[in-house]
Amino acid sequence: MKKLIYFAVLSALVLSSCAKKEAESPAFDDNNAVSFGLYSQRPQTKAATDMTLDNLKTSGFGVFAFYTAQTAWASYSASTPNFMNNQKVTYNATGSKWEYDPVKYWSNNSNDKFSFFAYAPYAEAKTWSTTGKSIAFTVNGDVTAQEDLLYAPGLVDKTRTKEALTFQFQHALARIGLNVSYSLPEGDTDQIDGESAKTTIAVSQVVLQKSGSTDGIFYTGGNLLVTAAAASSAWGSQTGAQKFTLTSTNFESVYSKVTKTSTKLNKDNSYIMIIPQKTTFDVCITYTVTTTDTAIGGSSVITNTITTNVPEIDFEANKAYTLNLIIGMNEVKVAATVADWTSVTATDVDVPASAS
Repeated sequence: MKKLIYFAVLSALVLSSCAKKEAESPAFDDNNAVSFGLYSQRPQTKAATDMTLDNLKTSGFGVFAFYTAQTAWASYSASTPNFMNNQKVTYNATGSKWEYDPVKYWSNNSNDKFSFFAYAPYAEAKTWSTTGKSIAFTVNGDVTAQEDLLYAPGLVDKTRTKEALTFQFQHALARIGLNVSYSLPEGDTDQIDGESAKTTIAVSQVVLQKSGSTDGIFYTGGNLLVTAAAASSAWGSQTGAQKFTLTSTNFESVYSKVTKTSTKLNKDNSYIMIIPQKTTFDVCITYTVTTTDTAIGGSSVITNTITTNVPEIDFEANKAYTLNLIIGMNEVKVAATVADWTSVTATDVDVPASAS
């Protein structure tokens, strides 16, 4: 038997539930079936890697749940989910409903306690850590294959009720995007933009790597503490170090002719998702300056590779960061900005680069 869940639209992505029944559980009532309802998430950017409602309908979401009887969650010692263990909730497009199987039920003992934890998108291989009350996560080094991992702080020590229980999902990762523009020294004649332009700046590669090195700096994996009350404390056991390389296949068309207007460089499927961390890092950008010159029978082509250090940034979960790459004739500056995925705040940092 499947339990169908009704779909509605609210202002945040939430998960409705009620719960309990297993073979060894207390008596139950068929009218107390566990139900889930998923609602539209808060407005976000349009990146393909963002976990939008449409994407979530395709992937589903997972739920871990515990029946703890009269024991409060804070004192519960067992580590294996005994009520729902990575239960997948999927969308039935035909019926415009959410559903899962097998159906679970509340206990008839009104004092029995249940605790629920959720994440998205659903992954069959996700398991509950026996020690950290967490799920393991690995950051894909290919930015086009990365996912926007969501989690919902747990609803703990819930007892039987006819009211729906709701989770609000939030982004468990930080996101980095790139903008690009050029600047000229004051007084220089601009022959890059406009109909009479003789010079073109084209970006071929951007690398985010360890300061003063070509090694990696961003975590490759960690444990998402789905029991955490806030995203700031949702990660543990971080390991590894990787760098990210973006090339023309990751770039919007502006890469081939950079303008003086700051424009998004990365494609929607090429934002960089990282596990939150506080770090400084280098941005290494390779670009070509091509100038038409009939006197030499065509054009001159100069390729520059400039590495710029970005001072320490405290990357936080649920926030989007933009690195504004400002290309000069002999330097690159980076203005780093940060925004919540719902409202914008920003801090600019100009970082001079070594001359080429």
